[in-house]
Amino acid sequence: MSVHFSSRVNFKNQWASHPSLEERKQHLDNVSMDASPDETSAWAIFDNVTALQEQFTKRLYRAVKLGANIESYNGEEFDNWYGELHENYKLPMVYKGFYDERYPAVEDWNMDDVKAMSTGTGDLASLFTEEHAGLYNQIKKYRGDVDTVKAIKAKEIDVRSFDFDGRKYTGRKVRGGGYIRSRYTGC
Repeated sequence: MSVHFSSRVNFKNQWASHPSLEERKQHLDNVSMDASPDETSAWAIFDNVTALQEQFTKRLYRAVKLGANIESYNGEEFDNWYGELHENYKLPMVYKGFYDERYPAVEDWNMDDVKAMSTGTGDLASLFTEEHAGLYNQIKKYRGDVDTVKAIKAKEIDVRSFDFDGRKYTGRKVRGGGYIRSRYTGC
């Protein structure tokens, strides 16, 4: 499950060297070009990809002191290992994505017990609703908005004006920040 909450802070960075993704999309939509995306991997332009990837990996880890028992894996072996690891610690569907992008320490959990506990229980179903699962994403988005407003206030983002919840502010108005801070209270 994925719930999207849009930012409540909007501004145009007049110093940006390139248009925003939204502006780019709008320009392309205006051209009415209908083309299917090229899904070809960027690695297709290189010869001997595996050797090049190994070379990059060695260069990346050259300053790391590795023990003698290090094993190399190819991409498929790594994907299989990672997939198994992911499956071993995957929480039952009753949690409805509540712990997505949050990492509870599940190493010591007995997943069979967790799965048995969560089947057919009305209490878990009422606790782990889609609405509750989306709260974390909403809080995360609001924290991002607060960080953006703080960056504007600290002049880390140089903008003349911005919108917050559709209301326009100048860069000077955020210096006090009272209205915006009050709008996030309780988030």
